[in-house]
Amino acid sequence: SLSASGRVRSFPAAVRDRDRRCVITGIPVSQREPLLRRWTIYDAAHIFPVALESIFHNYNFGELVVLDERDGSVNSPQNGLLLQKNVHALFDQYEISINPNDDYRIVCFFDDILGLAGRQLDPICRDINHPHHVNDNILFWHFQQAVLANMRRAGEPIFDEDIPPGSDTMDAILSGPAPAERMEFKLLGRLGDVMRA
Repeated sequence: SLSASGRVRSFPAAVRDRDRRCVITGIPVSQREPLLRRWTIYDAAHIFPVALESIFHNYNFGELVVLDERDGSVNSPQNGLLLQKNVHALFDQYEISINPNDDYRIVCFFDDILGLAGRQLDPICRDINHPHHVNDNILFWHFQQAVLANMRRAGEPIFDEDIPPGSDTMDAILSGPAPAERMEFKLLGRLGDVMRA
């Protein structure tokens, strides 16, 4: 996936060359698509969204990936996966993610009609001997965002409003109703603030 000048080729081309299949479903690219250069079934998906490139730099992910001066660090193939278009849509909406700390298992946050939950991310994209292998830190960032996005949508009750300003928050949580749930809610809220900072 290097050009004659040694620079990384475009993001989609480098991801396609490395993966050659949907790395979540395992369905290989047909011979037709690369020959015709018509990628109707697959997308080179960004793990960390291009729209959040400034945050990418705040996390110092740019220091962990192979850079291409033409595209910017968020367009490193180490921030990409080849996915079928329907899987790409689910991935972008945090409906599915990959937990690199659990043997690269696919985690589904929806009704798993595609049978993806528990599958393992294809090793072709995470081969550490390949210079453009997927970065585990970026995968874990996506997994964290998926967990947070789906927990917020679960309609957790808002407990903080009943704690008067200036009170001992910890004491109020532990002595009030549903202390375990309230503590979890408070911790996740603070974690979300740190993740957004």
